[in-house]
Amino acid sequence: MKDENLLEEAKEPTKAEPAIQTKKNLCWNCNKKVGLLGFSCKCTYVFCAKHRYAEDHDCGFDFKQADREKLAKENPLIKSDKVQKF
Repeated sequence: MKDENLLEEAKEPTKAEPAIQTKKNLCWNCNKKVGLLGFSCKCTYVFCAKHRYAEDHDCGFDFKQADREKLAKENPLIKSDKVQKF
């Protein structure tokens, strides 16, 4: 019985929690000192000028989905009443 439970637990994929950046004065990719001019990304990390763009640091934030949700929230679907024909 115990062996079966261990096998079931081992089969379940575990989601790795993202690492938390403790030193906000260093770039998350190259550990370069960024000082006060570090670029913070929507993925909650701080980067230097070289890694500030999402393509340069393999950003895990889904920009498409966030923009779709923003558009859906700001532009609600408006339906008017149907006009009856005579």
